[in-house]
Amino acid sequence: GGPVRKIAAALLCVLWIGGVFNPAGSAWAAAEDGTASAVFLRMTAGARAQAMGGAFTSVADDANAVYWNPAGLVQVRRPELSFSHTIDVQDVKAEYLAVAYPIRRAGLFLGGSGLLVNMADVDKIENSVVTGSQKVRFLTYSGSLAMPILPVFAAGVTVKGINQTLGDFGGNGTAIDAGALVRLMPTLTLGGVVANLGSKIDVGGGVQNTIPQIIRGGASFRLTPRVLLAAEVEKPADAALKLRGGAEWWASEILALRGGYEKRDSLGSGAGLSLGIGFKSKFERPGAAGGEAIESALDYAYLSMGDLGTTHRLSFGVKF
Repeated sequence: GGPVRKIAAALLCVLWIGGVFNPAGSAWAAAEDGTASAVFLRMTAGARAQAMGGAFTSVADDANAVYWNPAGLVQVRRPELSFSHTIDVQDVKAEYLAVAYPIRRAGLFLGGSGLLVNMADVDKIENSVVTGSQKVRFLTYSGSLAMPILPVFAAGVTVKGINQTLGDFGGNGTAIDAGALVRLMPTLTLGGVVANLGSKIDVGGGVQNTIPQIIRGGASFRLTPRVLLAAEVEKPADAALKLRGGAEWWASEILALRGGYEKRDSLGSGAGLSLGIGFKSKFERPGAAGGEAIESALDYAYLSMGDLGTTHRLSFGVKF
C-alpha cells in the first residue's frame, strides 16, 4: 500500500491497541451495578439493529457500524447515509445520523456519526425550593477508521466526543471504541467490540459522570441468501451480562421482517421483545444511464420495555 495507507494503519494500530488494553478496563473488575451515569451512551443506533434485538455487533454491514462495530465499515461498498429518530420511554427523544465512506483503492473505510438526546425538563432546585425547570441534553459526535488486516480479519476504531448539559451545568469527555470482525466462513461471521473507554465527564459542581464501558461479542449466520440469524453477549462494566438474539428475513426483494429479544427480566413481562419491518427501493442515478442505482431503505422497530413502556425507532438510509 501507499504512504496514506501505512500512516492510517499505524494510527489504527495505536488507537485499537490503546482501546483494547486501556487501563480503564480494570473498571470491569471493580464496578457495581448502576455505577455509570452517562447512560445515554447505551442508546443504540438504527431501527434494523434494534428490531433484531440489538444483536448487531457481528452484522454491522451498513453506516450504523460506526456505533455497533467500526470494523464492520469494511463491508460498506458505497457511500452511505443513515438517519434515525427514536421515541424512547419517559419522554426521551433522540436523533442519530451516521455516514460511511469507503476509499476502496486505498483500502480505507471511514465513518462518522452524531447523536442528540433530549430528555424531559427536570426541576431546578435552589435551597430545597423548586424555582423552575431546566433542559437536559446529551450530544456525541464521532469519527471512525477501519481496515482489512487479513482477507478474513478487519479492525476498526471510533473516537467520540461527548457533551452533557443539565441547565447551567455541562461537561465534555472523549472515548474510544475498538472493534474486530472475523469471517470464519462465507456464511459465518464473528464480531467483538470494547466500547466507551475514556475518562469521566466533569459536569461542574464537583460532579463527575462515569462513562459506561462495555464489551460485546457475537456471531451471525446467513442461513439462506434471505435469512440472517445473529446472537451476542454484552458485559457492561456496571451491570450484569446481557444476552441478545435476532433474525432478519427478506420476504421479497423490497420487504424485510425482523424480530429479536434481549433478556430484560427486571423490567417486567414482555420486556426485551423487539419487532420490525423494512422496505428497500432502487432508482436510477440521474444522468448515469446503466450505472449503479441509488438504493434507499426505510426501517421501523418496536421494542417493549415492559413496565416502563415501549420504544419506537424509524430510520431512513441511502446508498449512493
